[in-house]
Amino acid sequence: QTSSQNPGLEVQVQPDPDPDPDPAGLQGGMMMMMTTEEPEPEPELGSAVRAVRSSRVLLGGVLRPALISIRDGKIHGVQEEEEEEEDASSSCEVWDVGDRVVMPGVVDSHVHVNEPGRTSWEGFWTATRAAAAGGVTTLVDMPLNSIPPTTTLGNLDEKMCVAEGQCFVDTAFWGGVIPGNQAH
Repeated sequence: QTSSQNPGLEVQVQPDPDPDPDPAGLQGGMMMMMTTEEPEPEPELGSAVRAVRSSRVLLGGVLRPALISIRDGKIHGVQEEEEEEEDASSSCEVWDVGDRVVMPGVVDSHVHVNEPGRTSWEGFWTATRAAAAGGVTTLVDMPLNSIPPTTTLGNLDEKMCVAEGQCFVDTAFWGGVIPGNQAH
């Protein structure tokens, strides 16, 4: 797996398309935020943000105020808050995103990235950037219908090397089993 090239906070900020998300799995996962307003400046890349606060965090299918604590780049805990409640996290740097929606990110396990081979169609840079713009935090590249197909370890290694340094979201690869390649 090639991990996100954005160290620190794993958050995507996007326009709010009025999603109907599956709220399961927020704890321990990645998140995305959506807004209908112009966003406040994001913390500097790699900064020491240890928590994200929003008046609209999706918890159990309901939007409610919460503080999301972050440890080692992952969600460590979610504390429900009252909107009037002042700073429950004065001991750490908090990114207050106001009324932007914070919810689990999407995993797309069926993506055909055409790099190397047909990069003019779509490469890792464009595929993962588009994924981030749409709220996808992880994509998995399919083994066939691309050049080279990932049906051998050599081809898988080639795709992984090409993806290195170009991914804006977490990226993984399926390996294809076809007649005659079971030894790979």
